[in-house]
Amino acid sequence: MASIAKQPNPSIYNLQAVQTVLSGSAPLSPDLGRIIEGIYIRSGVSVKQGGGMTESTCSVTGFAPDDEDDGRSIGWLNPNRAARIERLDDRNFSGAAPAGATVGEIWVTGPNIMKWYYKNPKATREAIVVAGGIRWLRTGDIGYIDERGCIYIVDPLKNLIKVKGLQVAPAELEQYLLTNSDVADAAVIGAKMNGGEYPRAFVVRKTAAVTKEYLAQMIKSHFAPHKWLTGGVYFLDSIVRTRSGKVIRRESPVIETNLQSIRGRL
Repeated sequence: MASIAKQPNPSIYNLQAVQTVLSGSAPLSPDLGRIIEGIYIRSGVSVKQGGGMTESTCSVTGFAPDDEDDGRSIGWLNPNRAARIERLDDRNFSGAAPAGATVGEIWVTGPNIMKWYYKNPKATREAIVVAGGIRWLRTGDIGYIDERGCIYIVDPLKNLIKVKGLQVAPAELEQYLLTNSDVADAAVIGAKMNGGEYPRAFVVRKTAAVTKEYLAQMIKSHFAPHKWLTGGVYFLDSIVRTRSGKVIRRESPVIETNLQSIRGRL
């Protein structure tokens, strides 16, 4: 979706016949969704999100074409599915959800859930949990459920950055950076500095007009202090992603903060 929003000549594409737009694989910010709607899609059609995994035989949640949503949720559960939010007592998710919402790992169940990982019992034991006589799949995603019953994903648990005990979702910062017209792509990781972990942004610029200082201030003006880019902003030629568009964070350059040098793939 980010690459679609950043196409240099969007007018050459005619998508006016499209009736439904559904985004998956990674969280999509409402702001980026609205940009896509404004560029490509006819009035009355909105960008919505859905949720699923290979382990759940693809789809778990979604919307009907005429359902209304502000673009943040991944929708209601599909028929014959159930979900629960499992609290993580060692994590502080303050500010990640509306007041009163329970935030934790999303577990799902239903007839579509896989039996096991082929010849990998250890991975199966880690992913499949039996609780209350029900066989649940641990999705690895942190999220919550609103009063409508719609599910929201904050970010995968493995991606969360722990800043002074608070959890920071890289996807939230990446999506906001991508709303800048001069930013072609962005990835945020946790940078280990001074005995702690802090958000660090890698950015691909469309033009040299955007500066590191401007992007850092952009985040400061919109987010709480623990989400600021204290780990710095660094410009790259490209961000390494999977074919489905997910950032491969382990391929991010290694920054030696004391030497201000970069090792890794640039």
